[in-house]
Amino acid sequence: MNSNTQPFSNEGKQMVDQGAEAAHQVVYGMKEKAEQVVESGHNKAAEVEKSVKEGLDRLEEALPAALSRAAELAHSGIDSVSHNVHRALDQSGQIRDRAVDFTREQPVKALLMAAAAGAAATLLISWASRGGSSRN
Repeated sequence: MNSNTQPFSNEGKQMVDQGAEAAHQVVYGMKEKAEQVVESGHNKAAEVEKSVKEGLDRLEEALPAALSRAAELAHSGIDSVSHNVHRALDQSGQIRDRAVDFTREQPVKALLMAAAAGAAATLLISWASRGGSSRN
């Protein structure tokens, strides 16, 4: 190298060194930022995991009570239906007994009422089968 090109060579070397240092600083800064992002991601994942576990724990605690309440409601409904069925059976038995007593006490009246009910049913069925009007 001659003396005329030496300053350019030194300046070029300095520029390359400065560029390399700047590139190193940028890469180092990006590495630090990436580490921060990863750490933040880990923290968020840990928070989500903790939240999910807490939710599952609360669900696990609440589930037996909910199942117990559902069972209570089911038993209550069954008891209510059973009570109403027994009451309806008792009432139908009472009506049947009253009908039997009436038939024994007044057989002619009972027979006439049965015949009238049969005739009315026959007329209704006949009327319904014609469509409810006399179009013929």
